[in-house]
Amino acid sequence: MRGTVLVFQPHAVPQVTEFSRPPSPEEVQAVVGGDLQLVPGFRTIRYGAVVMDCFALCNANGKHKGLAMNDLATIAWKEALQRAVEAGLWRSEVMPTDPLVGTVAVLFGDREFMDAL
Repeated sequence: MRGTVLVFQPHAVPQVTEFSRPPSPEEVQAVVGGDLQLVPGFRTIRYGAVVMDCFALCNANGKHKGLAMNDLATIAWKEALQRAVEAGLWRSEVMPTDPLVGTVAVLFGDREFMDAL
């Protein structure tokens, strides 16, 4: 089992952590700084030259807490939504327009890792 967590913090280059097991919900909560929320439509991520299936999680109360806008995570999210529209998996008329805020954790890996999340 192999997995990767990309941690997108506002105003920083994403940090990469490799795992041989899925991180616990508590570990991911510690990364994003609060209750977890699945980012809708953020189901793929380009990692190097490969597009991988993923789960993206953010702080559920980030906007209410006034956390900083996360430009790089928002760009990656919009790219994931565009891939979903092109594949017929997401309707373009319901694409979110607001930015992601705070730290965003994107988890991806081999089938065993993904199935265990």
